[in-house]
Amino acid sequence: MRHLLLAGVLLLAVPRLFPQAAPLQIAEILRFTLDESPEQIVRGMGRPVQVNDSDLNFRTWYYQTDTVDNHEHSHVLLFRQSSQQLLSVTRNYHYSVQVAALFPPAKSTIHHWPDDKNPQLSVQLREYSGDRVLIAMGVAKPGQPTTQLIVMRRSALKLFFPWLT
Repeated sequence: MRHLLLAGVLLLAVPRLFPQAAPLQIAEILRFTLDESPEQIVRGMGRPVQVNDSDLNFRTWYYQTDTVDNHEHSHVLLFRQSSQQLLSVTRNYHYSVQVAALFPPAKSTIHHWPDDKNPQLSVQLREYSGDRVLIAMGVAKPGQPTTQLIVMRRSALKLFFPWLT
C-alpha cells in the first residue's frame, strides 16, 4: 500500500486544454537513461529546489525549471536510498502537451486501472530497450495529450504500478 501512496506523487496528470511545448522539448525526458548518478544530474540540471528523503527506501528530488506556479515542480526524480540508483524521472507540464509522436500505436499500449470496464486511471506505455519504459499519464486512447510523462525503470513498475506488469 505504501508503494501505491508513493506512486500517488506521480499521479498528477489532469489534462488541460492548451498545448504547450514543442515536440523536441517534450522528448527531452528521453535523454535520461536512468543510469545517471546524482552527481551527473547535478552537473546537468543543477541542485534540486527541494529534496525529500523521509522515506527509508527512496529519495526524491524536485526541480522547477519552467513552472508557472512556484508551488509546482517541473521534474521529479526518484532515487533508491540504498544504492542512489535513479528509478524514475517525471516531467510535469503546466498545459497539456501532444505526445503521440513518442507513442506510435505499434510500439505502445493503453492500460486502465483497475480494469478496462471501470477505468479510474489510464496510461499509455511504451517500452524501450534495456530497463526503461515511457508512461503518459491520463491517456485513455492514442493521440490524447497529457500533462505528465514518466521515464521509469521497467523493473520498478512492480513497485509503483503493479497493474502494468
